[in-house]
Amino acid sequence: MQNKSFDIFTDIGQLKSNIIKEIDVINQRLVDEFAKLDNVHKAIEIEQKYLEEVYSIKDSTNTLAALLLAQEQERERFNSRITEEELAFTTEMSGRKAERAVVLKLVPEVGG
Repeated sequence: MQNKSFDIFTDIGQLKSNIIKEIDVINQRLVDEFAKLDNVHKAIEIEQKYLEEVYSIKDSTNTLAALLLAQEQERERFNSRITEEELAFTTEMSGRKAERAVVLKLVPEVGG
């Protein structure tokens, strides 16, 4: 009977030892998985920062494109206005030249 008692205690001791080993294995797996999870969280943070930078660049690009479009429209208005003013100036100068020519032709007739 003592031999059976001894066998039971031996079996319980081995069972405890096996359970502790399995718990250690499970613990190590958990530690490894938490490390993986931490790496995933870090990778997500990096990607979020990257995406924020990309969206910021996109917004800046859109703003620049709008500014360039506005500048081009303003340049077209300016060039159109300059062209109109040059035409008006040229027309006015031609009119004045014609008036002077008429005046110069009349002046000798008045004097002679």
